Amino acid sequence: MNPEDQQIIVQYGTTYYQESIPMIVTILTYGIFILATLIAVRAIVSKSLTRSRILLLACLIAIGIGFTWDVFYFAMSNLILIKYGLVQVVRGPEGLELAGVIADKKELPLLYMSSWAGVIAASRIFLFEWDGTLLIG
Repeated sequence: MNPEDQQIIVQYGTTYYQESIPMIVTILTYGIFILATLIAVRAIVSKSLTRSRILLLACLIAIGIGFTWDVFYFAMSNLILIKYGLVQVVRGPEGLELAGVIADKKELPLLYMSSWAGVIAASRIFLFEWDGTLLIG
């Protein structure tokens, strides 16, 4: 292994390490979100279903789907890059560069979905605001 390969490994490792901490925090907050959503849905369903409660339940489901999509995209993108960039060993003289190319190709379908996550996040914010005005007014 020459110094250039060592530098590439250090660069990949540093990048993936810095991306893994926000991923862990995101997945942790997703778990808290799921718990809070289940508690809210149980509270809504246990009472009589009125029009406003049905709309609130629909908004909770839409927000849950949007957040799930967002977390799925973020976590899977990082995990694919780590698996194919660092964990799987590619033999040969161009092993590290080839591993990076393979990781990028495996992540390519998720890169097309990145704009979807932004649209879903924006619609989630709209639903949250609309839901608040529905409950107040």
